[in-house]
Amino acid sequence: MLIGEALPAAVTLPLVLPLVGGSWGWSFVAWSAPVAATLLLFAVAAPHRPRGRTPRSSRWWPDWRGALAPGLLLGGTGGCYFSANTFIPDYLHAIGQPALVGPCLTALNIGQLPASALILLFAGKLTGSRAAFVVSPLVAFAGLAAFFLPHPAAIVAAMGLVGFCCGIQLILSLTLPPVLAAADDVHRLSAGMFAIGYFVSFLMPPLGGAIWDATGMPVSAFIATALGIALVPAAALALPPLGSLRIARAG
Repeated sequence: MLIGEALPAAVTLPLVLPLVGGSWGWSFVAWSAPVAATLLLFAVAAPHRPRGRTPRSSRWWPDWRGALAPGLLLGGTGGCYFSANTFIPDYLHAIGQPALVGPCLTALNIGQLPASALILLFAGKLTGSRAAFVVSPLVAFAGLAAFFLPHPAAIVAAMGLVGFCCGIQLILSLTLPPVLAAADDVHRLSAGMFAIGYFVSFLMPPLGGAIWDATGMPVSAFIATALGIALVPAAALALPPLGSLRIARAG
């Protein structure tokens, strides 16, 4: 999933747009082709094995109460990521640095890949760790602040750091449903978390645009990015004690 986010950001400007005559609309069509091909491969080539009977739960509606804190955590992470992707190009054009658009978008998206490797190495310590959801946003704030420095290398590196933190928070947030819910309730908690999370995520870019329109200041659009970052530790503090739950599930 992270590679799927990073690859289009890295190659759309230098490779895909020239191939489609500079049309953003056709670039979306081009990136839809691998998705369609993947669906076709799943339908044709994926092994299909019959499942054993599983007890049906009468509860199908998402667990909204339990999903609120993890959903807001996911929403803050997504809000930071999506609003940064949205406003990096316009902001850099506004400050006279259009050449940094491609490198910054690439750094923001590629920066998530080392986060995946880090979590793989320290999965036992990081999974279900409230501290990770508090420390990572603080580092992301530092990266966002460095983005406004008047040095091209610092601007690109800062977006890489923000992407790294978003990657950590995204991966760890996806581990929360099996940590917080019983085995037969994970799907309900996941459904509620994703519904809340992506609702909040997709509110952040329009909010940033409204703030920019209201103030006339390009930098003000990133207030939405900062709000997304701030939402993560606030939501993490509302989670139940994750360590004891993880031990209980393992036992």
